[in-house]
Amino acid sequence: MNALKNFQLFFIIAVVLSSCNSCKTTPNSNDKTPPTIDWTVDDKTSGAETKVNGSGSVSVKHGDNLTITACVNDDGGVKELKSSSNFGYSCSGNGIGQNVGPSLGVIETTPLGLDANGKAWSRYCKFFTFSTGFTCSEGLNYSSGGYSLNLEGKNFANLSASATLTINVKP
Repeated sequence: MNALKNFQLFFIIAVVLSSCNSCKTTPNSNDKTPPTIDWTVDDKTSGAETKVNGSGSVSVKHGDNLTITACVNDDGGVKELKSSSNFGYSCSGNGIGQNVGPSLGVIETTPLGLDANGKAWSRYCKFFTFSTGFTCSEGLNYSSGGYSLNLEGKNFANLSASATLTINVKP
């Protein structure tokens, strides 16, 4: 299915900061504050970069190629990351329409242990890369759609935070 071809979100995931010693901390099981979440949307087509703290939304054009960096931050250490996403879009023309999605938002859980020195990540990020070139049936034109990315982080005090990034794809 063409939509699945365009939806390469979770198949090109990379962990950043794998050698960042300054991103390590002593885990704090008495931490009183939940993690924070930030997103960086890098539109490879337009060259625009947008930063979002917590939940928010961005608008891009149909056909843009995006790289999104999603990060969980906690001075007391990040213990676990959960992520999911879905997409949907509509096409129309000649008095008829077509809807695709929403897709199934499968939750991916990433448990983060301690390193050999007993240290935890204070910042843990994932990359997501995909194209917004949703494909319509012959004779129909793309009219609206988007993605929803969800991220949750848990610290060593079992406090968690979650955020959603909505990507509106304009024709």
